[in-house]
Amino acid sequence: MQLVWRNAEQTLISVTLAAGDVLGAVVGPIDGATVPADPNNREYQEIQRLGLTIAPFVPPPPPEPQPDALALAERANQRLDAGIEAALPKIDEADEFGRAVPRRGETMEDLQAQIDLLRAAMEVMLVAQKGPQPRQPPAPTRRARR
Repeated sequence: MQLVWRNAEQTLISVTLAAGDVLGAVVGPIDGATVPADPNNREYQEIQRLGLTIAPFVPPPPPEPQPDALALAERANQRLDAGIEAALPKIDEADEFGRAVPRRGETMEDLQAQIDLLRAAMEVMLVAQKGPQPRQPPAPTRRARR
């Protein structure tokens, strides 16, 4: 039979009973049954009557620190940026190839339009990843002299 305080306030007892052990109405084998430290509880009365020793409460280890959500998002953005920046040279290669191939109708023009659109989309994504940029004050305008 093993008895351990389940909390620091010593209001609950964790009870482990081997086969054949009996504590009040609880018959083993049982692992981790909870007995309240209540004078009206039959099992608690028996623990006191028998003078059984209750092992001290051992607090659980502190939880592992969780990564900061903002830092995780920033790392994800950095990976996206790196992927987009790595793709841009390949888009440029496709662009150069497309421009070098002699034009034969709409197919090559369609391909070039798709390459241009893809490059523009990647550049927009990079700008969006960087977040809102501070607004620049408007340039001063000069009034014409009269």
